[in-house]
Amino acid sequence: MCFSASASFTASAVLTVAGVVTLKQVKRPQQFPLGIIPLIFAIQQAVEGWIWLMQAQPAPTWLESLLAHIFPFIAYTFWTIWVVFAVRKIETDPLRRKILSVLQVIGIAVGLFFLYFMISGPLHVEIINHSIHYAFHFPFYAQSQWLYGIAIIGATLVSSHKLVNIFGIGLIVSYNIARFYFTPTYPSVFCFFSALISVIIYLQLRFAHRFQWRHWSAQYPD
Repeated sequence: MCFSASASFTASAVLTVAGVVTLKQVKRPQQFPLGIIPLIFAIQQAVEGWIWLMQAQPAPTWLESLLAHIFPFIAYTFWTIWVVFAVRKIETDPLRRKILSVLQVIGIAVGLFFLYFMISGPLHVEIINHSIHYAFHFPFYAQSQWLYGIAIIGATLVSSHKLVNIFGIGLIVSYNIARFYFTPTYPSVFCFFSALISVIIYLQLRFAHRFQWRHWSAQYPD
């Protein structure tokens, strides 16, 4: 993330607490993929904190390479697949589930596309304007970015859960802020903002437990 290692580690600590609290709201197996998201964001921010530290104090080459690949793997591949999967698992509307199935295919394809070029070519980490830039080359840049957004943001907006929709709107706002103000390093900044707004997931799970699970059980019996 931008600014410093302390910003990333602080975000990681806050998200760890939020993640544990969120997981306590999980009452059904279908909720777990959504409930684990804040904790995964916590791991992602912790990894970036260590990357910040290694810019000042070099670590063994294998460790630098490992951490340098973990962050973009989560950002470009994991989230593209997992977010759609998590949203689909809690969806009860048949039509929306079909749409989410299509978005899941797109997410898997785009995620694997990024993964291939991430591990097959060089990946460099550098600091630009107090933010971390992960540089790796992949073709069809604009098209792949659009498909990335269609999968992740599309899934959150298609959901019949209003708080998931709000999460999606937050992603749109975060993306545009990161893209406009932190252009070279926007993936890192976007992930930081997305991590912070992931606390909305806690509200979604708590709301679902109080008001929606009777309807859920009618459609998806254990």
